Amino acid sequence: MDALAEFLGRFAPFQGAEAADLERLAQASTTETFAAGDTILLEDGAPATALRVIRSGAVELVHDDEVVAVLQPGELFGHPSLLSGRAPAFTVRTREQSEIIAIPSAAALRYLTPEFVAATLRQRMVRARHRSYRDVAFRPAGRPTERSFPLAVGMVKCRSRFLRRRRKK
Repeated sequence: MDALAEFLGRFAPFQGAEAADLERLAQASTTETFAAGDTILLEDGAPATALRVIRSGAVELVHDDEVVAVLQPGELFGHPSLLSGRAPAFTVRTREQSEIIAIPSAAALRYLTPEFVAATLRQRMVRARHRSYRDVAFRPAGRPTERSFPLAVGMVKCRSRFLRRRRKK
């Protein structure tokens, strides 16, 4: 098995995929190298066109000039924007020199199950010190917060649009 296919097969959502499927995924993918501080996706910029997986290095998710999460090898990003067709909710920039695997949407979509997407969004919210969509969008008094409300709305819209697409298939 190709080294790239083997790498992808070690991480969700590709774990458990057949070797032939992983090979096709690796063949469709491209690998990009970014220097420390490079911006890969820009908050409120152009929508993602590929699912990206960190092969080496680390990237930061930045919202309103604040680092809300650091992603390590094997973790992926860009899927909320890819699924919704909307601008990214975060700026993604490299923390150090990083090798990033870009998987075209046509090859990646079948692996982005609703369960996987919900789990990754929840993990990122927990990393950003939020416990649920409600915690992201509302203060204890029930009023929206300026900083986090767009993030919660984007996550809910992304999930809703994704589920509608899945039902059509």
